[in-house]
Amino acid sequence: MKTKIIFVCKGNMHRSPIAERIFRRELEKRGYNSIEVDSYGLHGFILPPPRGKCLKDYPTEYMLSKPHLDKKGINMENHLSKPLTEEVLKRANLIVTMHPDVNKLLLEKCPQFKNKTFLITNLCANKVILKDVDGSNNPKIYEETINNTELCVLESFNKIIELSKKNEISKTSQNNIE
Repeated sequence: MKTKIIFVCKGNMHRSPIAERIFRRELEKRGYNSIEVDSYGLHGFILPPPRGKCLKDYPTEYMLSKPHLDKKGINMENHLSKPLTEEVLKRANLIVTMHPDVNKLLLEKCPQFKNKTFLITNLCANKVILKDVDGSNNPKIYEETINNTELCVLESFNKIIELSKKNEISKTSQNNIE
């Protein structure tokens, strides 16, 4: 069975799908093929459903993000927002949240997943905040968030792999007991 790592943000429009794509690219580059990566949002699970289904549904956010995404080779054209579910959380070996507020909301709703939920900024050396760009007209915030997301994913890559493997062993042991 493949190890499953998920990235979670509020809407699954920007931060978590960017992290997913960067992480997947790094998996391919390093030859990992037994790890599955995906991304989800709290909207539609803990929070009300999002207004739109994809980044293009938010013209300002799309216009301000696209040049920075293109520069990094990140294609978000076909990404559709997916709401997190309890079933997804159960199947995941590791849950990586993109912001302290997301981490807090998720663990308040689903404390049973505490041992496999980690805030990405706690896993990387550079202590940055991955700001929610929703509704912002400031181009700098988009560039900063995309750059910091890439930085955090690349810096925490080995730690994420290590944690997911530990949780895979723990999950397998738990399944053998039940």
